[in-house]
Amino acid sequence: MKRKFLLLIALPLVGLGQSANQNYAKTTVYRTATTTSIANPTPEQAKVSVSYFDGLGKPIQTVQHKQSNSGKDVISSVRYDAFNRPNKDFLPYPASDATMLFRDSLTVNSGMNNYPIYSGDVPFSQIRFEESPLGRVLKRAAPGYNWQIGSGHEIKSEYQTNLNNEVKLISATSTWSSTLGIFKPQINDGGTSYPAGRLFKMVTKDESWEAADGVNHTQEEFKDVQGRIILKRRYNAGISHDTYYVYDQFGNLTYVIPPSVSGTVTEGKLNGQCYQYRYDRRDRIAHKKLPGKNWEFFVYDKLDRLVATGPALTPFTDLGRNTGWIITKYDAMNRIVLTGWLQQSVDSLTWKSRQYDRDQETINFSETKIATTTNSTVGGVSFRYSNLVWPTTAYHVLTVNYYDDYNFPNAPSPIPSQVASNTQSVFYNDTNKPKGLSTGNYIRVLETTADTRREVNYILYDIYGRGVRNHKINHLGGYTINDSKLDFSGQIIADETIHKYTSSSASNTDVTVKQFYTYSPQGYLTKTEHRLNANPSESLAKFEYDELGKMTAKRVGGSDLTGTACLQKIDYYSNIRGWLTDINYIMDPSTGLPIYQSTNPDDLFRFKIHYDDPSLGNVFGAPPPGEALYNGNISETEWKTRSDMTRRRYRYFYDDLDRLIEASYEKPDNSTPETNSYDEVLSYDKNGNITHLNRNGEYDDNLYNLQIDNLTYTYDTSKIDRLLSVSDSSGISAGFNDGNIIGSDYGYDTFGNLIADKNKGIKVIVYNHLNLPTGIDKGSSSRFIKYTYNAVGTKVAKSWSDGTATGTTDYQDMFQYTDGVMDFIATSEGNVDTKLKSGGLVFNYVYNYLDHLGNIRLRYAADQQTGEVKILEENNYYPFGLKHNNYNISRSAYIDGGGVGPCTDCPKFYNYKYNGKEWQDELAVGWYNYGARNYDPAIGRWMNIDILADNYAFASPYNYVLNSPTSAIDPDGKRVYFIAGAGNDSSGWRYTERWAQTFYNAGMQGKFYVVNSSRGQTADMDFTFGNSSEGYKREVYVYNYGGSPTGMSTSSISLGNPIEGEFTENSYIDSQVGAYEKHLKDNPLAEGEQMNMVGYSFGSVMSAQVALRLASKGQVIDNLILIGSPISDSSNLYKQLKAHKNIKNIIRYDIPGDKLSNPKDILDWIQGASENTDDKTGHHFDLARPGTAADRAMQVVITWLMNNGVK
Repeated sequence: MKRKFLLLIALPLVGLGQSANQNYAKTTVYRTATTTSIANPTPEQAKVSVSYFDGLGKPIQTVQHKQSNSGKDVISSVRYDAFNRPNKDFLPYPASDATMLFRDSLTVNSGMNNYPIYSGDVPFSQIRFEESPLGRVLKRAAPGYNWQIGSGHEIKSEYQTNLNNEVKLISATSTWSSTLGIFKPQINDGGTSYPAGRLFKMVTKDESWEAADGVNHTQEEFKDVQGRIILKRRYNAGISHDTYYVYDQFGNLTYVIPPSVSGTVTEGKLNGQCYQYRYDRRDRIAHKKLPGKNWEFFVYDKLDRLVATGPALTPFTDLGRNTGWIITKYDAMNRIVLTGWLQQSVDSLTWKSRQYDRDQETINFSETKIATTTNSTVGGVSFRYSNLVWPTTAYHVLTVNYYDDYNFPNAPSPIPSQVASNTQSVFYNDTNKPKGLSTGNYIRVLETTADTRREVNYILYDIYGRGVRNHKINHLGGYTINDSKLDFSGQIIADETIHKYTSSSASNTDVTVKQFYTYSPQGYLTKTEHRLNANPSESLAKFEYDELGKMTAKRVGGSDLTGTACLQKIDYYSNIRGWLTDINYIMDPSTGLPIYQSTNPDDLFRFKIHYDDPSLGNVFGAPPPGEALYNGNISETEWKTRSDMTRRRYRYFYDDLDRLIEASYEKPDNSTPETNSYDEVLSYDKNGNITHLNRNGEYDDNLYNLQIDNLTYTYDTSKIDRLLSVSDSSGISAGFNDGNIIGSDYGYDTFGNLIADKNKGIKVIVYNHLNLPTGIDKGSSSRFIKYTYNAVGTKVAKSWSDGTATGTTDYQDMFQYTDGVMDFIATSEGNVDTKLKSGGLVFNYVYNYLDHLGNIRLRYAADQQTGEVKILEENNYYPFGLKHNNYNISRSAYIDGGGVGPCTDCPKFYNYKYNGKEWQDELAVGWYNYGARNYDPAIGRWMNIDILADNYAFASPYNYVLNSPTSAIDPDGKRVYFIAGAGNDSSGWRYTERWAQTFYNAGMQGKFYVVNSSRGQTADMDFTFGNSSEGYKREVYVYNYGGSPTGMSTSSISLGNPIEGEFTENSYIDSQVGAYEKHLKDNPLAEGEQMNMVGYSFGSVMSAQVALRLASKGQVIDNLILIGSPISDSSNLYKQLKAHKNIKNIIRYDIPGDKLSNPKDILDWIQGASENTDDKTGHHFDLARPGTAADRAMQVVITWLMNNGVK
């Protein structure tokens, strides 16, 4: 099931003030328990902040008292133009004192100049407005000298209308089909065009655009008067790449036509290349078809809840390739309580029958929890719900979710009052229940229909609803228990995990993992200790920060728990835009030349990224400087390891659509630097399908390079994204192995899954209901791979045979086993190598160096006999993920006695490499497992269609990261939208990344994007207070604040800034509405895809205001989710939201202990403001601050959202 998440998050800064000659608000939030106020609290005791306002009430400065890393004040300021529009937003800087006083402009400028990171640079963003009453934004300039107004590297916007013959006029007419029970559309493409001036046209030029580019590096968007995107046009080498959006007479999106389609749109082109949608009488998507995939069908109940989707392949291994329906059951609170698979034929006629039956129902819409210990049983699975909702028989249970209490099978009994070695209290008794929280679940492990093995989980909470125990029984009968001890502020200070492999495994193989966390006075994590069983503690990492709280270094590994000793000190450097530039210096930043005698010669790995600052050459003056890139594309990467101390470099070149077209390999310190030994050169079609790929390799020679791949891709002429064959004219088997020269290389099923690969000798690949491969047959019963998953798609086991040898792998949370013996325990910095000896398990710590993409570049460990830090393995990669061969390839491993030595047959169990993903090399399949899909780096393509492909209609659904592998990753082959708010995660907490990972861990199927709707923290708080009670055209005099530049990348999108010139909050809200509409039209909701808007704090207020206006313009909001929302459920705004027909469901998650969540009166606002000034202790921040307590709370919330019908 697909869905779009718009998660708008902002954390409040509220308060009172300090300077007597300024308007102010200053807030104190305590981080330690106290019964009386403290006159001058230390940072450990409380966080104090002051917000200053000018005479018109505009926020002008925020002072975070003693919040720099050395205990000085941190200052943030904003400035306005003559029309009270904010045109400069200054980056925060640390003051030289801690007085809480207001700093005037001269002081701010001086402080900025004295801060080394900003010295000589431009530490503010700027906006240039149109000189007209419309006040539209013409230029947005990011912080930094190279991006300032006048640099030519701003994001530029132009506002026009269409010309004659510029946009094709394509429409659709939908007519009711009584046979199908839906409105069936007919496309109308008569070869005409829109008359001039009929459409609004907006041209956006990115930061790398130059006048000589003309239309290249631009994006043109054409909208009709209803604000609907009609055409999105981009250019490559002056050739337009058009994506058309076609609507029927009811305004429903019926077709999306990708760039590959040319000429008149015929029925054949529709079925093979386009996206098609059909609707029922209630404008719900009933049928959907993606290019290269069969029709999909969606059944709803009378409450508009999706109750069945299909066709879906069987989840079970004994039913062949049968298909059926994935069914979903809900309780009366719209929470998902059960999912299952129903074997039935699925086509348009059976869909009609299923939908008709649901439409006739008058009772039993929701399941009811059975209050006693009686269970319902279906197919051998027992669960504590009534089982009165269709279907009641003949289906196979996949998952069951429980809430509110612990009355369910395999629930804990009795409930412990203490966990974490009796250091943490649990909140539960006969009267205190975890109402509204997820308490447990059953997740089936998928084998045969008769096998009902499962994972059973339960969660315990403290008095504030914070998870303190997560207990899981695995499908082998073992268990993993994770407990947390929380401090007063909710930070986790200790974490304990107890693990048993199977119900019968020997006790000397059980493992207890304890972790201890230390924080700075300002609340930054400074140290993580790790302890296994009764062994001495290991220091995993000690963290160092700059004055603004950004991590600048970490000291990794070693037994020194209190000092600075470590195995490796890793230094991190970023530019003024926050982009990572260095992991340990490998160059002198003043000259651009290599540092031969490093200030830290023990660095095992050094890495540099160039963006707008290409290298200057080398000591010999060659090669010439590279190309400066300003739009976030990486121009070069360089690395050096202690294996041979040779500096290596990739230079990257892109086409005008930001697709990588060449990676040129160099050794810049050589007299002939351009060796081209590991080059990749690519070309694409209009959909981004790779058409040619040339690759060098095998020899890291200064004078010689070998072409190992000269690949030509052939695609199906009707299903243009479907790859049929790849031919290699190089004659070399390295890289891509062209194992078939007769007929097509690849075969597919009707779901678009790759089911045969003749080049790899794969006869057939079998998939389950999630389109995950369960079996690979290489043409013999003794040559196979088998994968086992649970019902939500988490891989739990793998077994294989190559005809001679066999092997098994079990995946148990952080523990991984090979052939029944534990291989390693994952840690935050690498893993613990485990070996089973006669006395039990022996542990040795191994650490990883990661680059900016999460690629594991180097693994290292301390020789326990000599104390020397040694490299175990080095990995270097082509941009699309293949490993380099034949240099620095020696490997070492732990040997008996704790020593580290070379090995010729090194253990292969730690096979995590590119993007940190598992390399599947059994039987030479050569894939990376990303969780939701598998990726083949030899050809740069996924094996399956992106489950949210219709949101990327301009690109092939098999593309890897839109062909931008130098700066983008796909964490799991899915997508989720995450809209950040106040400060756009500027606190350094990286909560956007952590939310992304939590969505991934929960199996939520979606890629993850960040959207910035912030105008600065103070402005966002002002907006929150002024707009949380009334909705829709509430006139308030207020000022518009700038945000981040508009633009989209695979890591973040910014919805841009308000339309200036109208001095009301309405203009700001309307600008956000327009930006949402723009993005939704660019990436239209797929058939059956939910529109979910999620907001946290300020984000909930913005989401609510935007949702209300979107809904009033006809946009259906499936779920409006308010987390930690200052919107009272008795407010007029909330009543307007509840009453709107296009807002189908409102879900609140009020943070326990937080008075700013659902405040009932002004007293709650005042008390909430006081209690939440300190973001390290205030409950309002429980879902964002660093630490596993917040991470666990995120898990609880996401599970709760899933159980409330959010898909």
